[in-house]
Amino acid sequence: MKRFAKLTTLLAGALAGALILSACGGGETVDKVAPTVSIQSDASGSTATGPVTFTFTFSEAVQGFTAEDVTVSGGDKAVAVTQVSPTVYTLVVTPTTNTSGTISVSIPANKFNDTANNQNAAVDAVAQAYNTLPVSGNTGTCSAASCITFSESTVGLVPFEGLVSADVANDPVDATNKVGKLVKATSGQPWAGATIYTKASDKTVAQIDLSGSKIITMRVYGAAAGEKIRLVLESTADAGAKIEVDAVTTKAGQWETLSFDYGSPTAGTYKASASYDTISIFPAFLAAVDKTYYFDEIKYTAKTTTGVTALAFASGYTAVDAAAVGYAYQGTSTQGGNFNWTVADPATYVWGDGVDFWWSGIASADATPNFYWGGKGKADQAYMESWVNAPSNGTLQLSGQSKLRITVWGNDQLVGQPRFTPVIQLAASSGCYPRAEASPLKPTSAGADNATYNVTLSSFTVIENCGTAMTTAEFMAKPIGSIRVRIYKANYYNADGTYTSPNGINLGPISFQP
Repeated sequence: MKRFAKLTTLLAGALAGALILSACGGGETVDKVAPTVSIQSDASGSTATGPVTFTFTFSEAVQGFTAEDVTVSGGDKAVAVTQVSPTVYTLVVTPTTNTSGTISVSIPANKFNDTANNQNAAVDAVAQAYNTLPVSGNTGTCSAASCITFSESTVGLVPFEGLVSADVANDPVDATNKVGKLVKATSGQPWAGATIYTKASDKTVAQIDLSGSKIITMRVYGAAAGEKIRLVLESTADAGAKIEVDAVTTKAGQWETLSFDYGSPTAGTYKASASYDTISIFPAFLAAVDKTYYFDEIKYTAKTTTGVTALAFASGYTAVDAAAVGYAYQGTSTQGGNFNWTVADPATYVWGDGVDFWWSGIASADATPNFYWGGKGKADQAYMESWVNAPSNGTLQLSGQSKLRITVWGNDQLVGQPRFTPVIQLAASSGCYPRAEASPLKPTSAGADNATYNVTLSSFTVIENCGTAMTTAEFMAKPIGSIRVRIYKANYYNADGTYTSPNGINLGPISFQP
């Protein structure tokens, strides 16, 4: 009886102790709280244009979480999640190509559990906008003044060095978009490429401004990853201003945007004074390949010419009466008609009998150059020169203009050393005509139709100032009287010592450019 009483007393004490420990927080607590998770897109707040990484942050460590637990629409999810930490996982989703829409990511209930085997509740969907349509001029992302897209009818390409072809073609992934297509073959030079132009008259583009940003971007659809694309900038007025930059493709059969940094050129040196207006592309530069490449959206900063437009000096000569063409010689000028020419000593010429003045005329409306003339050379003749007078009686002002653009055509029969010199002459001042000359230019080939030349005004040298000292800048600030083109004795001198070869010059559109 005493033992039983004692045992009862001990059991009662143990029970009381357990109750005390429980009241003080001791003992084991059962976890019945389900894990929660938040989902975040790395493109949140913007429109994704490529793969999106979604991050899953859990309230506690979980087990059994896989890519299969995630419901995705609007894209393809990766085959597996990546564990960053016990409570953080990521999953990459690639949006549907060539379309726009929304990626939706959610998690249904009972897909994973915590360490206490509590299963998750459903997680609401997270939306991410995307747009994987090919970026083109049709999307309005390009300004014509600072972006070249091949959807514009004015854009063209000129292949060189054995490039198989350079054409405007359909985008390989979007038939509604036009892009540049270059086909290269091992039969051509490994440096074969093409020049891109937006101005058909001289195969140039809007002047590129590198004074601030020196980055030019271009979308490229390459044939393979790791191929070198060279982008070359040149100046039609300064042959020494050529700069070249390389970029390397990272994708095959996909569009990507490559950046070309002209602050650190691969070849050449940037010249702040140059007017860069020529762009050439060299696909797979220096590699001998048989492949096709596509290009689009060449983005750059264009030079600002607000309020300044090209100044047409003479675009046609339909008012010229060929029979009334005047002549002049050094130091003396008739300044009579819209078009004139000059020789060293007019006294030795027999005008009007057809012996010396051989031909002149106005080309048809669809032909350029527009006005042409020719005559027989003389032994005492240092040069022959033709010119067109400025409109408004020699009061043309060049404010805001930076270069002279002129189309010149020499006869096929020109011999010796073909060259010509552009000359700008001021309006008359007290019977004097100050002149500034550019350096003599050598035509690409004698008789080349429609050869257009761009000469910067700053490159002219004041030759005759009529007693008034002036810099080139001061000269160009004065009213312009005429634009002239000079050919020299060596151009029409024959090997037999005579000067009877046909000689002359054709002039096409003349203008000044900002």
